[in-house]
Amino acid sequence: MKKLISRFRASVLVAEGVMEIDVVSTTGWNDEQVINVQIGELLRELNPRWDKEGLGIIAIEKNRIIRGAKGKKPDFVVISPTRVPVLIESKYDPAQYLLRDDVASRLGESLNDGSIVEHVIGLRIPRALGEADQSDLRQQILGTQFEYCLLSKPAENNGNGRWPSEGWITGDIRDFAEFIEYASLSENLIEEGTETLQKAVEQAGVAVQFYSTKKSKDKIAEKLLQENDEKGQTLKMAMAIVVNALVFHVIIAKSEKIKSFEVIRSSLGSLKSTILEEWRLISSEINYRPIFDLAHSVLEPLGEYESERILDRLLKVATKLATFGLTSQHDFGGQLFQKLINDRKILASYYTLPSSAAFLAELAVSRLQVDWSEKDAVTKCRLGDFACGTGALMSATYNAIRSRYRLSGKRDIEIHKDMMEKVFVGLDIMPAATHLTASVLSSVHSTILFDTVDIVTMPYGVIAIEEKGNNLETCIGSLDLIAAQDALPLYATGHDHYSGKYGKVRVPINAAHESFDLVIMNPPFTRGTSNEGTHQNIPNPAFAGFGTSEEEQDKMGARRAQIYRERSNKSISGKWFREKSDRAGEGRAGLAPWFIDLADVKVKKGGVIALILPATFSNGKFWEKSRNLLRSRYKDILVVNIVSRDAKGTAFSDDTGMAECLVVATRKLDGDESEGQFKFVSIDRRPTSILEAVQFAKVIVRETEEDQDKRLHIGTQKFGRLSVGRTGSAVCEVAGIQDRAVEEMAFELREGRLVLPRHDKIIELPIVPLGTLGYRRKDSKYINGRYKDKSPWGPFDIEALDGSEANYPALWRHSAKADSPGRESRLQVYPDTQAIPREGMEDKALEYWKSYSTQLCFNLDFRLTSQRLAACMTPMKVIGGRAWPAFICNDLTWNEPIVLWMNTTIGLMSFWLKGTRQQGGRSCVAGRLLDELPIYDVRELTSQQIIKAKQIFSEFSTIDLLPANCAFKDPTRIALDKAVLVDLIGLDQELLEPLELLRRKWCFEPSLNLSPKARTDSTPSFL
Repeated sequence: MKKLISRFRASVLVAEGVMEIDVVSTTGWNDEQVINVQIGELLRELNPRWDKEGLGIIAIEKNRIIRGAKGKKPDFVVISPTRVPVLIESKYDPAQYLLRDDVASRLGESLNDGSIVEHVIGLRIPRALGEADQSDLRQQILGTQFEYCLLSKPAENNGNGRWPSEGWITGDIRDFAEFIEYASLSENLIEEGTETLQKAVEQAGVAVQFYSTKKSKDKIAEKLLQENDEKGQTLKMAMAIVVNALVFHVIIAKSEKIKSFEVIRSSLGSLKSTILEEWRLISSEINYRPIFDLAHSVLEPLGEYESERILDRLLKVATKLATFGLTSQHDFGGQLFQKLINDRKILASYYTLPSSAAFLAELAVSRLQVDWSEKDAVTKCRLGDFACGTGALMSATYNAIRSRYRLSGKRDIEIHKDMMEKVFVGLDIMPAATHLTASVLSSVHSTILFDTVDIVTMPYGVIAIEEKGNNLETCIGSLDLIAAQDALPLYATGHDHYSGKYGKVRVPINAAHESFDLVIMNPPFTRGTSNEGTHQNIPNPAFAGFGTSEEEQDKMGARRAQIYRERSNKSISGKWFREKSDRAGEGRAGLAPWFIDLADVKVKKGGVIALILPATFSNGKFWEKSRNLLRSRYKDILVVNIVSRDAKGTAFSDDTGMAECLVVATRKLDGDESEGQFKFVSIDRRPTSILEAVQFAKVIVRETEEDQDKRLHIGTQKFGRLSVGRTGSAVCEVAGIQDRAVEEMAFELREGRLVLPRHDKIIELPIVPLGTLGYRRKDSKYINGRYKDKSPWGPFDIEALDGSEANYPALWRHSAKADSPGRESRLQVYPDTQAIPREGMEDKALEYWKSYSTQLCFNLDFRLTSQRLAACMTPMKVIGGRAWPAFICNDLTWNEPIVLWMNTTIGLMSFWLKGTRQQGGRSCVAGRLLDELPIYDVRELTSQQIIKAKQIFSEFSTIDLLPANCAFKDPTRIALDKAVLVDLIGLDQELLEPLELLRRKWCFEPSLNLSPKARTDSTPSFL
């Protein structure tokens, strides 16, 4: 009896994590090996890739699998085709020695086949399974929640190589199987393959540039719809297409119909002619036309001499890359292709990072109401990307679908043919983009042949249409499909429907309205106007790709308007598309809103749209139509922002230089008239791997099922925050904020309530939109703008001050340098330029001066990390310019109190929140946003308070302020807060302490605290 009692006590201590011993209960204890065998069998069933027939394997408790270590026996070794092996070490909970002894020691070891162990998973087995009845062990495991983590070689972003760095991932056996699959992706292998590809492309591009004739190079550029540039970027892109086709050739050469490179090399003909002939046969008799037709067209113009030199090198590289199996792992060539696109800036076609693509795809696919175990249900889905780029999003979506299908115990090879022929629609205006997209999707099961495929290049520009007698027609790519149910692909590039079974068949793309289950896109962000560098004279940048002329750009702009007129006569869900409120399209926000309309037209009721958009979607004035469209037609609208302190880390695309967000929404069913609710997730950083991205998405999907604010965790480590429960436009303005107290203050202030942390009183304030107190001046183009023909529009030229008294002084530019005191570091700012009336426009200039000159100017593009002022006053009337738009108060005595309020901490925060925060540390309040800026209603001030305000302004107008994000340590700003809130308005002095806490919280919002020096020297301990 004593022995049984001691065993019981020991088991209790073990279960509580106090001690770890092997215990034999009165009913027996299942050894870890017994549990491991059953887990391994279930994993094989859940993922057919891990049995012999699937060319993979799960070795359970097997000796002599690690090279040179007979005594080392991993609990599991998972080997997947074309992926790196993953070792798993399991131990009963609490397993405190698991990571130190069993897991970490496996990293870097070699298996008998020579592969290196890059990842090891630590698995904690719940102790309840130890006492489970073995006859029911399988069902017990299926119902158990396991804990696991991943160990890799230490990386820059993960110092100890453990993920998550704290705590454990929790999931059932299906979640664990998926975790293993993503862990088998080799980031090291991908990096090595990308470097190999880039080096080969660079060398081949240089060779073509040096050896080829101008005629050959021009012909290659024409095929790619690019220019033959001096830097050879277009030629490098051509070589990337060739090597990509060669890689795919290696993969599909297992088919009896296709000659291997060994056979090709041994043939009597030249290497170039033999390869071209083989590619022609592949295209005409098998398919893969989007891949091989374009490669054929850019290889054909090369001379025999240079092609022999180039192909010999590229064949070796292609064989090496195919051996890596990279094409079935990752869009490893995507980033390289994007770097080689000449029109990248003008087309705003940025590469979607694989981790970001996986993140968005998982969020989107999780919403699809599909029985993933049924082949017919899966292959009846329709998935569209109408700006497919390198195919990253379509590839990630396919991965998410295949994973679900495999976890139901099915082989995803069964659905591949139908997926290619029936499910995917991928469109782009770049031939290289559709080439790569087709390659990535086809390579999933490269030996499975298919007939037609809807991955095509769309017509773009004013082009001749063969079906219409070569008459010219204006086309704007995928946007033509807003009005059309189908469209013919671009004939010139050969991206038509071809079938090995039926021969050449040119048929329209099937893109019927309301037919897609999911539309997923990273649409181009190109703006309707541009003043940047070499693009400043481009009349319509939205349609300036591929060297289109001004006349063509105008026609394309007119075509876009025509599309909406055509759409006006066609019904959408019983409503008519003629009202502007029915659409998102807004030229001042760029092209992306028009793609939202395209997605909206194509997605079915109950379907899902998933988009990568500029962060200004959340609160930009020109995005209001887009937000209203989603509110009225969609539900469960999720917006994900990144609040990283790294300004470059706030984008989901590569190298955009601006913040982005993910937007996922579900189309309402008929009869649902409720207003769509926005839910905002702010994550601390962009996912660093596909595995992490998928886990982030899973947590978000699970947590957003409940309508309450909460922190989001992976293991015990916080990675973001969820904000829900508010409706209306105000909720959008607080997107991307890390601290709950800052968000709460922002939301409540616009309602006239000041809510401070650690303060139990709600302070009522008279808050009104700035526009109720006066009017703003017109845009700066009305001051010095010109028409397209360079003739003057505005009445002034802006010139430097010449030392004499200016007739029309102006405050035009920013200058926040530390060596220019008094310029922008104090409340009073002096003019920096003068406006000179243009010849013949003197009367118009004087009229403008009388209407819009003022002493009160607002900061338009506020860089809070270096600039001090949200608003300023000048000692004399000025013309407010591009950086400092003028505001004319209905009563000029309000100038001083408005300037004072706007430069308090509350005023700075209001400005920051109301403005668009596209780039780290900046807030832009332009146009109507300025009218809506929440501000203290100075009409409530008495005449004595107005006098007091002038005294306070006079006192502070000669004192330098620190940059806005340093308000927490700026004695002048702190004193100004007290002077305005307590001495002028008359609030209780007790609010100063909670205001100090709010000030510090705001200043250390990631988007304001970008400087490494600021983080090290000034970050308070509580942050």
